[in-house]
Amino acid sequence: MNSKKSFPIISFFLTIVIFSCSSSKDEGSQDQYSPKQVREELVKMNQFQHAEEEDMIEAYIKRRSWLVERSGTGLRYVREDSVENRVFADEKDRVTYAYVCTKLNGDTLYNSATDGLGKTVIAYDRTIPGLHEALQTIALGEKATIIIPSHLAHGLHGDDKKVGPWETLVYQVEILDIVKNDE
Repeated sequence: MNSKKSFPIISFFLTIVIFSCSSSKDEGSQDQYSPKQVREELVKMNQFQHAEEEDMIEAYIKRRSWLVERSGTGLRYVREDSVENRVFADEKDRVTYAYVCTKLNGDTLYNSATDGLGKTVIAYDRTIPGLHEALQTIALGEKATIIIPSHLAHGLHGDDKKVGPWETLVYQVEILDIVKNDE
C-alpha cells in the first residue's frame, strides 16, 4: 500500500478509536470528542481522499494524452470506437460485456477471459454503481475505457478479494449484447 493511500485509512481508524475511547469516558471529561466533531473530521478526511484520488486520475489521463468524457458523478470514459445505429442499454435491460479490470498502476484484477463475461441488469443487481452508469453510455458493439473512482466502485472497504480500499478502477469494456426489458 503506498503512503498516500495509507494516510486516510490510518486516520479513519484512529478517528474510530478516539471516538470509541471518548465515548467510554466520564460525561464531564474535557478530552471527549462530540459526535459532531467526529463527523467533521470524517468529512475532512473524505474530502482529502477525494482530492488525492482526483489528482491521481487526472495524472493517469494526462500520461495517456486522452480526451475523456466525464459524467456528473466523476465517472470518466474514452470511446475506442464507435458504431452506426447506436443502441444503448436502459434501466432494467440485461447487458453482456467483455472486460478487463485493472488498477491505475496497470495491475489486472479481473477479466472476462478468465472470470467469464460480465452480465448485469442495469440498476438492479450488485454490480458496482460506476459500471451500471458506464454501461448505459456505451453502445452495443462499442469498446471504451472507463475510469471508475472509488466512490462509484467498492469504496472504503474494497471487495474483500482483489480490490483494495479506495481503489480507482479502470475497465476496458466491449458491449456484446443488450436484451431490452419489455415491461
